[in-house]
Amino acid sequence: MLKNILTLIAILLLTVSISEAQFPSGLKIATGLTTTSLLGDNPAKLPMVPMTDEEDAVTGGALTHAQPGFEFRLIMPVDDEQTYYVPLSFEYAFFTGRERINTSQFIVDIWTHSLDVISLSTGLNMNFYKMDFANAQIYAGIEGRVSFIGNIDTRAERDYLENLLEDETWIVPPKENATRIGGTLRLGVEGKLRDVFHVNAGFAFSAMNLIGKDNERGELFTPIKVLEVKESTVTTFQVFILLQFNI
Repeated sequence: MLKNILTLIAILLLTVSISEAQFPSGLKIATGLTTTSLLGDNPAKLPMVPMTDEEDAVTGGALTHAQPGFEFRLIMPVDDEQTYYVPLSFEYAFFTGRERINTSQFIVDIWTHSLDVISLSTGLNMNFYKMDFANAQIYAGIEGRVSFIGNIDTRAERDYLENLLEDETWIVPPKENATRIGGTLRLGVEGKLRDVFHVNAGFAFSAMNLIGKDNERGELFTPIKVLEVKESTVTTFQVFILLQFNI
């Protein structure tokens, strides 16, 4: 995972140095927070351990809530009117699912499942509406993205209440790391805060694994392959708010 991060940073720096000679002035640098939610009925949203006898006997990822992350984005204008931009984004999202199961009056099991997703994306954005206040403008874009899934960890901790026995921890052997190619549709708004500082906020829909699926590995975001026969498409909804510096 560290090797992937260093590779992506090197690509970013190389792209910036090349773009200075090829793009008009007006480079924008933005960084901030993101949240990512899984859409649809992907198995990664199911519980890791069935809570009732009626639930399907599958091992989900317990990724039911919005997951935090951060993003660094370079936005380079293509034309002198600065209507079209080429964005280059680096994203790091932390996915964590957690379940608490009261096994008995004196025993509590806590299951956790976590993984990290590093993504690099680029494409084309277009400013299609300018507002009369705060130099604000609304933009839309389409981007290709490559995602690296790693740092996968799944474990169960058994807590014996009243100190009846010593607490226990079981670590589940993880699936192998994965690399997938997908795409993103983005809609956002930029607005001036003060001087060269702007806010860049919006949302994005992504399909993370359009290319590179591995049915032998099973689902992309679940911890084990038991009863899995394919890798479903992972679609996400992302909300971002970035502080942007306009050079």
